[in-house]
Amino acid sequence: HHDGHRLHISGALSCPQITRLCLTLETGYTPVELDRQSLPPQLLSQIENTPPESNDNYYQRHADQVRKLLHELLCNRHQCLNQRLAICLLFAKSIEPFYYRSSQHRDTGPLEQALREIRLPELQQSIIDKISLTLEQKSLMIVVSQAILRLRAAKCPDENLSQLIQRIFRHYESHIPARLRNKNMELLSPEHLYRAYLVYKQIIDESVGEQIEEHFTRLCLNTLEREHFCGYHTLYDYLQMMVVRLSLVKFLFYSDPDFIKQFQQGGDQGEVAQEHAIRIITLLFRYLGHDQEFQRAIFMSVQSEQLNELGNVLAMVYG
Repeated sequence: HHDGHRLHISGALSCPQITRLCLTLETGYTPVELDRQSLPPQLLSQIENTPPESNDNYYQRHADQVRKLLHELLCNRHQCLNQRLAICLLFAKSIEPFYYRSSQHRDTGPLEQALREIRLPELQQSIIDKISLTLEQKSLMIVVSQAILRLRAAKCPDENLSQLIQRIFRHYESHIPARLRNKNMELLSPEHLYRAYLVYKQIIDESVGEQIEEHFTRLCLNTLEREHFCGYHTLYDYLQMMVVRLSLVKFLFYSDPDFIKQFQQGGDQGEVAQEHAIRIITLLFRYLGHDQEFQRAIFMSVQSEQLNELGNVLAMVYG
């Protein structure tokens, strides 16, 4: 996309090499000066035939300020990633009344005040201290992930992602008795599935937890730079979908039985984990990232089931 002065070009995470760069570079966004005549003819034609994004409205005009703030918050390694995401969500929720796509707001005072206040360490700590979630609440991450992934596997059973999903749930089913599944449903009980998921997560995190958190941090940072949050009605809408997507990545990453087996065999566990993360993210973005209809269905489902309420989104973050 472009705004008449800047052209944003990015690779797709459906490409393994782009994903590798995403997970190993602090930032994948580098501004450079471009001569229009040096651009490939096909790209130049696309630019000329695509109207520039307008900065006339309040939402677009302050997007760079907001994105800069989110980048700062996500880069604060003194907090764990779920805390950083929680602070971003609370900020997005606080500005939602006046910062949205069709906003006619003109006064910059409230946004500037919100930008200043959320940077205060004492406010950030206050937000973190107030979050208290039970195991049952955190298992919402499993409810959402299981529903989306099973739906995908049923819709497109032959794709590689679906085969991985099927293998994961067969593995869990073999360890969770049928009596613990939801009545009249094939879905596994969220709490029991979540407990089984946590067992594998703990095994992996004990060895490479810091490395994995850094990979997930860089995934969030790079997608924030690559994607244009103004395509959503509010910043909060965008962040909640980022959280849903991260939940899917985490569930697939920690649940693949082949990876768990390979990881437990020893060797260079950091390298094994990194290659597995690249594979999972590539698969997810290759099949879900390019399926706009499926993404819209996920978004509408999140909205209709009231999963977009702040408490529910925070539960997914901490799951």
